[in-house]
Amino acid sequence: MKFIVFLFVFLFAGFAYSQDHWALGANVNYDFQTNGIGAGLRAYIPVKGQLAISPQVSYFFPFNAITEYYAGMAVQYDLLPKRNWTIYPLVAAYYNRWINYSDYIGSVAKPNNFSEEAGLGMMKGYGCIRPFAEARYDFKWAEFNVQAGLLFFFGDCFGRSVDVCPAYF
Repeated sequence: MKFIVFLFVFLFAGFAYSQDHWALGANVNYDFQTNGIGAGLRAYIPVKGQLAISPQVSYFFPFNAITEYYAGMAVQYDLLPKRNWTIYPLVAAYYNRWINYSDYIGSVAKPNNFSEEAGLGMMKGYGCIRPFAEARYDFKWAEFNVQAGLLFFFGDCFGRSVDVCPAYF
């Protein structure tokens, strides 16, 4: 797990150095199939125009039926940026480490997995703090999950915010 966190920070630092409006954030996750609750960390890194990447890690706690963590990246495209609201589709790919896989019988139960997800998200801008919510479908496990959290956009707090008219500077 330490390696995954190191990789997350390394990837984020390399991309964020040259970006004006990058963000760090945290989220909570809920998996409908397993009734699992998790927590995660993520970055938001604009690539070009309305395209952004988001390195992410998440962990589903031992009190859940399934204990696991995910590490990977999502790609999102801001479709409808309107008055501080953004709606975006996303696709994602993750390494999945299923920690208590031996508690389950079947050929699907393996400790190391690769999963793909697709979903839809929504973000609301309040200066440098932006809450978000996402609904996703995991193709590997054929399950739905939702994520909600906050992103902190450093460039918008310590520089010129895109949410404030330049006349007010």
